[in-house]
Amino acid sequence: MPRLLPLALALILAAAPAAGAKTVRYGHDQAGPLVADLYRPAHHSRIAVVTVHGGSWLYNSRATLAPIAADFARRSRFLVLNVDYPLAPAGAELVTRQRAAVEQAVRWLRSHARSLGIDPRRIGALGSSAGGNLVGLLATGSSGSLRTGTRIGAAVTWSGQLDLEHLTGELANITSRYLGCGLSECPDLWTQASPIDHVDHGDTPMLLFASRHDTTPPSQSKAMAARLRRVGVTARVDIVPGSAHAQHYAAAAMTRTIAFLREHLTRG
Repeated sequence: MPRLLPLALALILAAAPAAGAKTVRYGHDQAGPLVADLYRPAHHSRIAVVTVHGGSWLYNSRATLAPIAADFARRSRFLVLNVDYPLAPAGAELVTRQRAAVEQAVRWLRSHARSLGIDPRRIGALGSSAGGNLVGLLATGSSGSLRTGTRIGAAVTWSGQLDLEHLTGELANITSRYLGCGLSECPDLWTQASPIDHVDHGDTPMLLFASRHDTTPPSQSKAMAARLRRVGVTARVDIVPGSAHAQHYAAAAMTRTIAFLREHLTRG
Protein backbone atom coordinates (compact mmCIF):
# COMPACT_ATOMS: atom_id res chain seq x y z
CA MET A 1 0.00 0.00 0.00
CA PRO A 2 2.52 2.63 -1.09
CA ARG A 3 1.98 6.33 -0.57
CA LEU A 4 1.58 7.49 -4.13
CA LEU A 5 1.83 11.21 -3.38
CA PRO A 6 3.05 13.26 -0.43
CA LEU A 7 0.04 14.26 1.66
CA ALA A 8 0.42 18.01 1.11
CA LEU A 9 0.57 17.57 -2.67
CA ALA A 10 -2.40 15.20 -2.62
CA LEU A 11 -4.48 17.75 -0.74
CA ILE A 12 -3.60 20.47 -3.24
CA LEU A 13 -4.54 18.26 -6.17
CA ALA A 14 -7.76 17.18 -4.47
CA ALA A 15 -8.95 20.77 -4.28
CA ALA A 16 -9.39 20.99 -8.06
CA PRO A 17 -11.50 18.80 -10.32
CA ALA A 18 -9.72 16.35 -12.58
CA ALA A 19 -9.75 17.05 -16.29
CA GLY A 20 -13.08 16.07 -17.78
CA ALA A 21 -14.75 15.74 -14.39
CA LYS A 22 -17.19 17.75 -12.34
CA THR A 23 -16.54 18.07 -8.61
CA VAL A 24 -19.59 17.32 -6.46
CA ARG A 25 -20.38 17.13 -2.76
CA TYR A 26 -21.75 13.68 -2.13
CA GLY A 27 -22.10 13.74 1.63
CA HIS A 28 -20.87 15.08 4.93
CA ASP A 29 -18.39 13.99 7.56
CA GLN A 30 -17.63 15.54 10.94
CA ALA A 31 -14.57 17.16 9.31
CA GLY A 32 -16.66 18.79 6.58
CA PRO A 33 -18.13 18.06 3.13
CA LEU A 34 -17.26 14.87 1.30
CA VAL A 35 -16.30 15.55 -2.30
CA ALA A 36 -15.82 13.49 -5.44
CA ASP A 37 -15.11 13.86 -9.13
CA LEU A 38 -17.98 12.84 -11.38
CA TYR A 39 -17.11 11.47 -14.81
CA ARG A 40 -20.12 11.44 -17.08
CA PRO A 41 -19.38 10.17 -20.62
CA ALA A 42 -21.47 11.78 -23.33
CA HIS A 43 -23.09 8.47 -24.26
CA HIS A 44 -22.87 6.67 -20.95
CA SER A 45 -24.82 3.54 -20.08
CA ARG A 46 -27.18 3.48 -17.12
CA ILE A 47 -24.47 1.89 -14.95
CA ALA A 48 -22.65 3.88 -12.25
CA VAL A 49 -19.49 2.87 -10.38
CA VAL A 50 -17.91 4.35 -7.26
CA THR A 51 -14.09 4.31 -7.35
CA VAL A 52 -12.14 4.40 -4.07
CA HIS A 53 -8.43 5.27 -3.89
CA GLY A 54 -5.75 3.62 -1.76
CA GLY A 55 -2.98 4.97 0.45
CA SER A 56 -2.81 2.89 3.65
CA TRP A 57 -6.18 4.37 4.71
CA LEU A 58 -4.37 7.49 5.96
CA TYR A 59 -2.89 9.13 2.83
CA ASN A 60 -3.58 10.25 -0.73
CA SER A 61 -6.80 11.50 -2.29
CA ARG A 62 -9.05 10.94 -5.25
CA ALA A 63 -6.40 12.69 -7.35
CA THR A 64 -4.19 9.59 -7.18
CA LEU A 65 -6.89 7.56 -8.93
CA ALA A 66 -8.09 10.32 -11.29
CA PRO A 67 -6.29 9.11 -14.46
CA ILE A 68 -7.62 5.59 -13.86
CA ALA A 69 -11.15 6.86 -13.16
CA ALA A 70 -11.15 8.96 -16.33
CA ASP A 71 -9.91 6.09 -18.48
CA PHE A 72 -12.34 3.72 -16.79
CA ALA A 73 -15.29 6.00 -17.57
CA ARG A 74 -14.16 6.51 -21.17
CA ARG A 75 -13.65 2.83 -21.92
CA SER A 76 -16.67 1.47 -20.06
CA ARG A 77 -19.11 4.33 -20.70
CA PHE A 78 -20.13 3.94 -17.06
CA LEU A 79 -20.80 7.02 -14.98
CA VAL A 80 -17.93 7.10 -12.45
CA LEU A 81 -17.89 8.80 -9.04
CA ASN A 82 -14.26 8.99 -7.83
CA VAL A 83 -14.45 9.76 -4.12
CA ASP A 84 -12.41 11.26 -1.32
CA TYR A 85 -12.95 9.97 2.21
CA PRO A 86 -11.74 11.04 5.69
CA LEU A 87 -8.11 10.22 6.50
CA ALA A 88 -7.59 11.27 10.12
CA PRO A 89 -7.31 10.76 13.00
CA ALA A 90 -6.49 7.04 13.06
CA GLY A 91 -8.50 4.70 15.23
CA ALA A 92 -11.87 3.03 15.57
CA GLU A 93 -13.81 6.19 14.73
CA LEU A 94 -11.97 6.57 11.42
CA VAL A 95 -12.94 3.03 10.39
CA THR A 96 -16.60 3.91 10.90
CA ARG A 97 -16.29 7.28 9.15
CA GLN A 98 -14.58 5.83 6.09
CA ARG A 99 -17.15 3.10 5.70
CA ALA A 100 -19.94 5.67 6.14
CA ALA A 101 -18.37 7.88 3.46
CA VAL A 102 -18.39 5.11 0.85
CA GLU A 103 -21.98 4.28 1.78
CA GLN A 104 -22.94 7.94 1.36
CA ALA A 105 -21.48 7.85 -2.16
CA VAL A 106 -23.87 5.03 -3.09
CA ARG A 107 -26.81 6.84 -1.52
CA TRP A 108 -25.90 10.03 -3.39
CA LEU A 109 -25.91 8.22 -6.72
CA ARG A 110 -29.30 6.68 -5.98
CA SER A 111 -30.82 9.96 -4.84
CA HIS A 112 -29.63 11.63 -8.07
CA ALA A 113 -30.30 8.69 -10.36
CA ARG A 114 -32.91 10.44 -12.48
CA SER A 115 -30.86 13.57 -13.15
CA LEU A 116 -27.72 11.51 -13.78
CA GLY A 117 -29.50 9.16 -16.16
CA ILE A 118 -28.53 6.01 -14.26
CA ASP A 119 -30.47 3.02 -13.00
CA PRO A 120 -30.36 2.90 -9.17
CA ARG A 121 -30.25 -0.91 -9.38
CA ARG A 122 -27.04 -0.81 -11.44
CA ILE A 123 -24.42 0.62 -9.09
CA GLY A 124 -21.06 -1.05 -8.50
CA ALA A 125 -17.72 -0.20 -6.91
CA LEU A 126 -14.00 -0.49 -7.64
CA GLY A 127 -11.46 -0.14 -4.84
CA SER A 128 -7.68 0.13 -5.11
CA SER A 129 -5.53 -1.22 -2.23
CA ALA A 130 -6.95 0.29 1.01
CA GLY A 131 -9.87 1.42 -1.15
CA GLY A 132 -10.36 -2.26 -1.93
CA ASN A 133 -10.75 -2.91 1.77
CA LEU A 134 -13.45 -0.23 1.97
CA VAL A 135 -15.21 -1.61 -1.10
CA GLY A 136 -15.01 -5.07 0.46
CA LEU A 137 -16.75 -3.73 3.56
CA LEU A 138 -19.40 -2.12 1.36
CA ALA A 139 -19.92 -5.38 -0.56
CA THR A 140 -20.35 -7.41 2.63
CA GLY A 141 -22.13 -4.84 4.78
CA SER A 142 -25.42 -4.14 3.05
CA SER A 143 -28.50 -6.16 2.20
CA GLY A 144 -31.99 -5.64 0.85
CA SER A 145 -33.14 -3.81 -2.25
CA LEU A 146 -30.84 -2.52 -4.97
CA ARG A 147 -33.19 0.42 -5.43
CA THR A 148 -32.57 2.05 -2.05
CA GLY A 149 -29.94 2.09 0.64
CA THR A 150 -26.28 1.17 0.17
CA ARG A 151 -26.30 -2.28 -1.37
CA ILE A 152 -24.33 -2.54 -4.61
CA GLY A 153 -24.70 -4.97 -7.48
CA ALA A 154 -21.04 -5.84 -8.10
CA ALA A 155 -17.62 -5.05 -6.67
CA VAL A 156 -14.02 -5.26 -7.86
CA THR A 157 -10.91 -4.93 -5.71
CA TRP A 158 -7.37 -4.35 -6.88
CA SER A 159 -4.94 -5.60 -4.20
CA GLY A 160 -7.49 -5.10 -1.45
CA GLN A 161 -6.71 -5.97 2.17
CA LEU A 162 -9.62 -8.31 2.85
CA ASP A 163 -8.48 -10.59 5.68
CA LEU A 164 -6.77 -8.24 8.11
CA GLU A 165 -6.08 -10.75 10.86
CA HIS A 166 -3.79 -12.67 8.50
CA LEU A 167 -1.67 -9.72 7.38
CA THR A 168 1.97 -9.91 8.43
CA GLY A 169 5.10 -7.77 8.43
CA GLU A 170 4.81 -4.19 7.21
CA LEU A 171 1.17 -4.66 6.17
CA ALA A 172 0.29 -5.60 9.74
CA ASN A 173 2.22 -2.53 10.97
CA ILE A 174 0.32 -0.28 8.53
CA THR A 175 -2.98 -1.74 9.68
CA SER A 176 -2.04 -1.20 13.32
CA ARG A 177 -1.32 2.46 12.59
CA TYR A 178 -4.66 2.82 10.84
CA LEU A 179 -6.66 1.13 13.59
CA GLY A 180 -4.63 2.70 16.40
CA CYS A 181 -3.86 -0.67 17.99
CA GLY A 182 -2.41 -4.08 17.23
CA LEU A 183 -4.36 -7.27 16.65
CA SER A 184 -3.69 -8.59 20.15
CA GLU A 185 -4.79 -5.28 21.71
CA CYS A 186 -8.11 -4.81 19.90
CA PRO A 187 -9.11 -7.97 18.01
CA ASP A 188 -12.73 -6.84 17.73
CA LEU A 189 -11.71 -3.71 15.82
CA TRP A 190 -9.57 -5.74 13.43
CA THR A 191 -12.60 -7.96 12.82
CA GLN A 192 -14.84 -4.92 12.30
CA ALA A 193 -12.47 -3.62 9.61
CA SER A 194 -11.94 -6.98 7.89
CA PRO A 195 -14.35 -7.77 5.03
CA ILE A 196 -13.82 -11.53 5.21
CA ASP A 197 -15.36 -11.55 8.69
CA HIS A 198 -18.65 -10.11 7.41
CA VAL A 199 -19.36 -12.49 4.54
CA ASP A 200 -22.83 -14.01 4.26
CA HIS A 201 -25.04 -15.50 1.56
CA GLY A 202 -26.61 -12.17 0.55
CA ASP A 203 -23.35 -10.45 -0.36
CA THR A 204 -22.34 -8.79 -3.59
CA PRO A 205 -20.55 -10.69 -6.41
CA MET A 206 -16.85 -9.81 -6.35
CA LEU A 207 -13.86 -9.91 -8.68
CA LEU A 208 -10.61 -9.86 -6.69
CA PHE A 209 -7.33 -8.90 -8.35
CA ALA A 210 -3.75 -9.15 -7.14
CA SER A 211 -0.40 -9.50 -8.84
CA ARG A 212 1.61 -12.67 -8.35
CA HIS A 213 4.22 -10.94 -6.17
CA ASP A 214 2.01 -8.15 -4.84
CA THR A 215 2.81 -6.33 -1.60
CA THR A 216 -0.74 -7.31 -0.64
CA PRO A 217 -0.36 -11.07 -1.05
CA PRO A 218 -2.69 -12.92 -3.45
CA SER A 219 -3.71 -15.09 -0.49
CA GLN A 220 -5.90 -12.17 0.65
CA SER A 221 -7.99 -12.35 -2.53
CA LYS A 222 -8.02 -16.16 -2.57
CA ALA A 223 -9.20 -16.42 1.03
CA MET A 224 -11.96 -13.86 0.44
CA ALA A 225 -13.14 -15.65 -2.70
CA ALA A 226 -13.19 -19.01 -0.93
CA ARG A 227 -15.28 -17.58 1.91
CA LEU A 228 -17.75 -15.98 -0.52
CA ARG A 229 -18.11 -19.15 -2.58
CA ARG A 230 -18.69 -21.18 0.57
CA VAL A 231 -21.93 -19.25 1.15
CA GLY A 232 -22.99 -19.28 -2.50
CA VAL A 233 -21.80 -15.82 -3.60
CA THR A 234 -20.11 -15.40 -6.99
CA ALA A 235 -16.41 -14.65 -6.52
CA ARG A 236 -13.54 -14.70 -9.00
CA VAL A 237 -9.82 -14.26 -8.42
CA ASP A 238 -7.55 -12.87 -11.12
CA ILE A 239 -3.80 -12.99 -10.53
CA VAL A 240 -1.80 -10.83 -12.94
CA PRO A 241 1.89 -11.44 -13.63
CA GLY A 242 4.65 -9.48 -11.91
CA SER A 243 4.80 -7.48 -8.70
CA ALA A 244 2.78 -4.35 -9.46
CA HIS A 245 0.34 -3.18 -6.81
CA ALA A 246 -3.27 -2.11 -7.30
CA GLN A 247 -3.66 0.73 -9.83
CA HIS A 248 -0.15 0.08 -11.14
CA TYR A 249 -1.47 -2.98 -12.99
CA ALA A 250 -4.55 -1.15 -14.27
CA ALA A 251 -3.61 -1.81 -17.89
CA ALA A 252 -3.77 -5.56 -17.22
CA ALA A 253 -6.93 -5.42 -15.11
CA MET A 254 -9.12 -2.80 -16.76
CA THR A 255 -10.77 -4.88 -19.49
CA ARG A 256 -11.69 -7.71 -17.12
CA THR A 257 -12.86 -5.23 -14.48
CA ILE A 258 -15.24 -3.58 -16.94
CA ALA A 259 -16.49 -6.93 -18.23
CA PHE A 260 -17.26 -8.22 -14.72
CA LEU A 261 -19.09 -5.07 -13.69
CA ARG A 262 -21.05 -4.97 -16.94
CA GLU A 263 -21.98 -8.66 -16.59
CA HIS A 264 -23.39 -8.26 -13.10
CA LEU A 265 -24.85 -4.79 -13.45
CA THR A 266 -26.89 -5.47 -16.56
CA ARG A 267 -28.77 -8.45 -15.15
CA GLY A 268 -32.42 -8.26 -14.23
